[in-house]
Amino acid sequence: MDIQSVKTFEQWSEDLTDFLNDRFEKVECDSCDGDGNVRCDCDCPHCENTETCDVCWGDGYVYKGAELIPQLIRSYSAASVIADVKKRCVFTGKDFLGEVGPLIKHFREFRIPVDVRLADQLKIH
Repeated sequence: MDIQSVKTFEQWSEDLTDFLNDRFEKVECDSCDGDGNVRCDCDCPHCENTETCDVCWGDGYVYKGAELIPQLIRSYSAASVIADVKKRCVFTGKDFLGEVGPLIKHFREFRIPVDVRLADQLKIH
């Protein structure tokens, strides 16, 4: 293991998408009927009277049970950071608890749910 094995944003984003797909069913967006775009009333010649759907952000689908997703994303983010700190500590020989303690305190101050067990379940190897 080396310090280069810490995830890039793109890898983190792909893993987050996989994480959500494993836990939630995708359903067609009611707002845009699965198209990803909605009609707009502007006379702009550049947009062809459509704009990106604000509900699904242009994906054409939403996750059933989506009200839980913001909390899960915060929890996933916290666990991902903890997993990266764990990698760095293994690489550098630093004390993991000493390094991760202030992070957990910070997460809790902002009411970010922290489940350290989730960090071990993430794709960190």
